[in-house]
Amino acid sequence: MALFKKLLRKSTLFAVRHYLNTITAVNFKKGGQKAWEIFSKPRQGKPNAIQKKYLAKAQQEVLYFEDTATQVYFWAGEKPPILLLHGWESNAARWKPLITELRKAGYAVVALDAPAHGGSGGYYFNPKLYAHMLNLVVEKYKPTTIVGHSVGGYTAAYYLRFFEHPSVLKAVLMAAVSDNSVLFNTYLHYIKVNQKVHEAFFSYFKDTFGALPTDLKAHDFAKQFSEKALIIHDVEDEVIPLHNGEAIHQSWQGSQFIRTEGLGHRLRDKQVDRWIVDFIERE
Repeated sequence: MALFKKLLRKSTLFAVRHYLNTITAVNFKKGGQKAWEIFSKPRQGKPNAIQKKYLAKAQQEVLYFEDTATQVYFWAGEKPPILLLHGWESNAARWKPLITELRKAGYAVVALDAPAHGGSGGYYFNPKLYAHMLNLVVEKYKPTTIVGHSVGGYTAAYYLRFFEHPSVLKAVLMAAVSDNSVLFNTYLHYIKVNQKVHEAFFSYFKDTFGALPTDLKAHDFAKQFSEKALIIHDVEDEVIPLHNGEAIHQSWQGSQFIRTEGLGHRLRDKQVDRWIVDFIERE
C-alpha cells in the first residue's frame, strides 16, 4: 500500500478517482489508457548530483528502440560483461556497490536506464519497452549474466521468455515481482475507482501487451528456462512480497534461492553483492 501512497502523493485520491470514473464513462478505451498512465508514470528516477558524477566515469552511449532513447553505461573489464537492470523510480547508479565488486573480480559491466528513468527517453514505464531496450544492449554487448532488481527482475524474466539471447547463460533476480495482476488490482482498489475503470484498465493492458497480466507471470515464464538462476528475496519486503520470489524459484528448475531478513525491498547489502559475484563466477 505504501507504494501507491507514494505514487499518488501529488494528487488527491478523490480527484484521481473522479477523473478516471468520469472519463471512462465517456470513453472506455481512453479511461483505461489514463488509468494505466497514472500507474506507470515515474515521479522519480533521475540521478542526483552525486550519482551523475559517478555515472560520468563510465563510457556512455545512447541506443534507440524506435523513437525511445536508451541511455547505456559501460565499464570495461577483462571478463565478459554483466548486465544490470534497475527497478522502479531508480537509475543505473543504484548499482554502484555491485559494480565495484564486479570490477574487482575483473568483469566488464553494462547498465542501462529504464524507460522514463535516468537519461533514457519516454514518459511512461512498461516492462515490454524495457525488454526491447534491454535487447539492444544484449545484441551489442553480449553479456553472459543479467541481474535485475524489482521490475528490472521481472523484465529480465520477460526478456528471457520472449527474446533470443544466445550470450546469456545466467540470471539474478532480486526482489522480483512475479504476478503483476496483484499490484494492478491493489492500485485500482486503493484509488477506489468503479468496476468500469477496472475493466478498462485490463482491456487497455491486453491491447498493449497482447495478453492479460494473469498470462504474463514470471513464474510461468520460468518453467521454460534453462539458464542458471539466483533468486534473492527478503522476508520483510513490503513492496513485492516474498511469495513472488518463492514462486519463481519453485518454477525455475535448478535455481538457487536466498531468503534474506531485514534488508527490505532494496536488498542493499555487501553480502548480497558477494553472493551475486560468487554465483556469476561459479561454473
